[in-house]
Amino acid sequence: MNQPDILPRVVIDLEKLRHINCGLGRFSLYLARELLARSDDCFKPVFFLPDGSDHYFTDTPDANYSSIKVRPWNKESFQRWVRPISRQFHKIDRPALWHVTHQTSKYLPFDERVPIILTVHDLNFLHTINPESQSGSIRRHSTHVQRLVNRADTIVTDSQFVADDLTRHINVSSKPIHVVPLGLARPATDVGDRPSWVPEGPFCFSIGNFLPHKNFHTLLGMMQHLPNYRLIIAGKKETPYGEKVVRERNAMGLTNRIMLPGVISDL
Repeated sequence: MNQPDILPRVVIDLEKLRHINCGLGRFSLYLARELLARSDDCFKPVFFLPDGSDHYFTDTPDANYSSIKVRPWNKESFQRWVRPISRQFHKIDRPALWHVTHQTSKYLPFDERVPIILTVHDLNFLHTINPESQSGSIRRHSTHVQRLVNRADTIVTDSQFVADDLTRHINVSSKPIHVVPLGLARPATDVGDRPSWVPEGPFCFSIGNFLPHKNFHTLLGMMQHLPNYRLIIAGKKETPYGEKVVRERNAMGLTNRIMLPGVISDL
């Protein structure tokens, strides 16, 4: 006979696992694995998961969790309209806590009474978007973060810089802010193999999705001053900014020295 579910249910937003080879994807993965290792007799993890993500936890010992699948109707932009109506017609299965794991999340609990922990990793849009030509974009990003902060009971940042940025630009009222530095995941085993597509000789390496704030284009000119080196930039390049970097690389005649292999993974 199954024992009654007496442990508090805590929902952890892992929607970013759909982009596993980016910063928030890896943060979500390692956070979930560590919570599984520490949740026994404390709380019952409920993972808010995109389809096809359960396999990331098959090798985790005693991976005891339940899940909610990410669906379009889970978005707050939809829920805020149906919440007042639906509340009257059915009993809401209310978790004890919901962790919004990043400041760009579009998902909140349906029940407004559920307490929320909000993790804010950065407010990069304040520092990378041109305020003169793209003030509307900054305003939209700020409004989104403000809505999440308004809904949160407790806020976590991964550095004091982000905490200061948040209090300077967002109205946090008297809500507590806790600075919790990011941990370091155990590195993958170094197999010591040089990929066959990397020619012999020294090279510089960078990794990340091709987005404007990564500033990868500035490395192209650098390579003209390092004639004995190659440059490898790994990451998703099928973006407008990625296409721009490819065009500039080709125009500079550096196709053979600047290599863009796309997404790589250690999983």
